[in-house]
Amino acid sequence: MKIQEKIRDLLITKVLHMRKNAVMLIDNSDGTTSEIDLAELAALDNISAGDLAKITGISDGTAAAGKAVVLDTSLAIDIINFDAIGANDASLDIDGQASGTGGTVIVRGGTSSTAGSSGGPAELIGGTPGATSQGGPVNVTGGIGGATSGIGGTANVTGGAATNNGDAGGVANVSGGVGDDTGAGGQVNIQGGDSGSTSGTGGAVVIVGGDGQGVVGAAGGVASVTSGDGSNHTTGTGGPSGVVTVSAGAPGLATTGIAGDGGDIDITGRTGGVASGATGEGGEGSAINITGGVGGSTTDSAGGSETGGVGGTCNVTAGAGGAVDASSTGTGGDGGSVVVTAGALGDGGSGTDGTGGQVMLRSAANTPVLVNRGGAAGTGIDAEVLTTAELFNGIFVQTPSAAATTCTTPTGAAITAALGGDLTTGDSFDFTLINLGGTTDYDVTMTAGDGSVTFVGSVILAPTTDDPEETSSGTWRFVNTDGSNAWVGYRM
Repeated sequence: MKIQEKIRDLLITKVLHMRKNAVMLIDNSDGTTSEIDLAELAALDNISAGDLAKITGISDGTAAAGKAVVLDTSLAIDIINFDAIGANDASLDIDGQASGTGGTVIVRGGTSSTAGSSGGPAELIGGTPGATSQGGPVNVTGGIGGATSGIGGTANVTGGAATNNGDAGGVANVSGGVGDDTGAGGQVNIQGGDSGSTSGTGGAVVIVGGDGQGVVGAAGGVASVTSGDGSNHTTGTGGPSGVVTVSAGAPGLATTGIAGDGGDIDITGRTGGVASGATGEGGEGSAINITGGVGGSTTDSAGGSETGGVGGTCNVTAGAGGAVDASSTGTGGDGGSVVVTAGALGDGGSGTDGTGGQVMLRSAANTPVLVNRGGAAGTGIDAEVLTTAELFNGIFVQTPSAAATTCTTPTGAAITAALGGDLTTGDSFDFTLINLGGTTDYDVTMTAGDGSVTFVGSVILAPTTDDPEETSSGTWRFVNTDGSNAWVGYRM
């Protein structure tokens, strides 16, 4: 056998010289052949022992200190920590694992190793802009719904749970950015999602205080909407506090159809709690308080002539009716009503009914309760037929010129129509008629405009010149008796 064909044992004590492009062929146990060329051997020679140790004993998909990282077949890594991740592209994506339920992505602050020290914060910060541009936004967005019917994912900002008895849960803050110098502070928007492109209702915005927990009657958390504080001023005028505005969304417009209604603003107290035991007592329904701010006090103790601030006014104003174009021959919209309704009594079942609530108007001591009906008293002479405006004004002065005469109300239907759609059975208003006739027997008689209007009591007003003198003015309370067109005028 030739020596170049087979060598069983080869001991080299000095140098093995292999020429350019030479290779080593190795027969593997499975019958295959592996080839190692000189370039690969030279590359291995350039790897230090420490670097070689990094690729020995590693497990795919698991990160370990001092070891190289190799993804598993799902392209996943179990645990890895970074001081920073820098993007080489215009964006950096961190995606949860694709699976039956999408994988969670958690950004978590570090755990404190010292008693009494806080855990590390987790911060999401928009990128720094160019010199004259806007900083990068931070968006927290729930995932989109499934392709055919899935609901969009929730976006939650939640304070951490307390772990020690009696400690409060962590606060969740959403704050606008601080303005620079004279710039305004950043706005905070909390907005429900838009509806679908063809129909559907826009998403609601709900602000709810936390539930009380336990069996000792813990109170639920307060839901507060508070405007910002004004800044102090040493010698001038301090800044006013910010306005709190609660506004319904804008209605949809229309071209030839009917435009959408303005959204209602509902402020509703909560129903009292239910008592289930035989001797229990239901909880009181929550009150709704609308209170103007207290006027600012003064604190100068030197006996100056300072003046306290005026208390804030409470305004309850119904919306004005919509106007029509100046060239239109249509009809303007009715103004909205201000309706103040006391609560109905509670049904006592086999026991005693509760008492209905009252509507109370309380002015401060020695001050009047003012009612402004918006116009001067109406006036007339003979055989007057009142308009609804003259009737609702509340006072009408009539001066007969030749003989006894009449003052006629509008029809019941006209009265009801003029009061709008909020009328209900039992609603009433007062009307006073004054007879300034200067001749005896020049009486004025209140007359019904049609059969829907009736009277209880005298309807005749004599002039002051009658002898003996008789009452020359009278007041009637007109009460609606059916929620429709029936009115009864009671002489008072």
